[in-house]
Amino acid sequence: MRTADETPELPRGIALAWGVAATPQRGPKRELSIEGIVDAAMEIADAEGLAAVSMTAVAAKLGFTTMSLYRYVSAKDDMVLLMYEQALGVPPRRDPEAGWREAAKSWFHSLLAVYRARPWVLDIPMQGVPSTPNSVAWMDAGLATFESTPLSYADRLSVTLLLSGYGYWQALIERMYMQAAPDDQALAEVERSQEQVLMSLVSPEEFPTVAHVLQLGLLGPESTNDPFGVGLELVLDGIAGRIDASQKPEADGANGTQGTPAEGAEGASAATTPEIDAAVLKDPGAREASRKRRDAETALRQAEQQLRESQRKEREALGKARERARKQAAKAAKLAEKAGRPTSC
Repeated sequence: MRTADETPELPRGIALAWGVAATPQRGPKRELSIEGIVDAAMEIADAEGLAAVSMTAVAAKLGFTTMSLYRYVSAKDDMVLLMYEQALGVPPRRDPEAGWREAAKSWFHSLLAVYRARPWVLDIPMQGVPSTPNSVAWMDAGLATFESTPLSYADRLSVTLLLSGYGYWQALIERMYMQAAPDDQALAEVERSQEQVLMSLVSPEEFPTVAHVLQLGLLGPESTNDPFGVGLELVLDGIAGRIDASQKPEADGANGTQGTPAEGAEGASAATTPEIDAAVLKDPGAREASRKRRDAETALRQAEQQLRESQRKEREALGKARERARKQAAKAAKLAEKAGRPTSC
């Protein structure tokens, strides 16, 4: 285990996320906190988008000077990193009775819900591997989804990243639609208009396949086709194929029962659509439940930070206690040596 003395130098934002950053410099007592700064920044992002977030805007919202914020977060990038961490929250706990396919879909839809609730998260540039507690927790939960399968850890990582990337892409497309048409009625009008334009331009002779799709009504507002849902099932089918290929010849087939077509069909019947999800997010009861969940996640994150801080202080106290004990032992040894030494006449 890495000791406190071996801890590498961490970027300020990552250190803040893990609760191991030094406290602000001493000065006049203020009513600011890192949590308050991040909450204010998220409120701005929720209302106006990530582009509206700046140190100046957050300071103004809190009623402080911009320089006051720099005692807590050294740069806007650090603040955005903490916003991302809080928006992610903790991943849902996996049902131990669920098969890998059901668990993977649950993990996927939970991550998609994060993007839908806070679309500005999609505007935060990806910077390599997860580096904050919640982002690491999400990856850990994704990898754990495939524990019961014979997939190698390399394959588990690959399929976890595949599902994560698919969720990110779906959320981006959904946001584009929402920006073009903020409600279902407006979206239907946009789709109907686009369908009519295409039908007037596309001829069966020049684009026979697209023309046939238009004739089937698959691109219009009345279409019941769910390309995202179908895409997810295809991704899961591909993972199932990888699992089947990874089975050992001597296996008794018990593991192979997971991810069967029957399980996939069951999961498909419970699939949602963007319209349903949008209605759910507008439901007062759902919004209140989401608020309570976010409050609980915040309390959990604060408790974890307090735990890490307590552990750090414990390590420091133990180190100082050991140092004092060594000094006392050395002093006692010197006194004993001096007491046993014969005096000169």
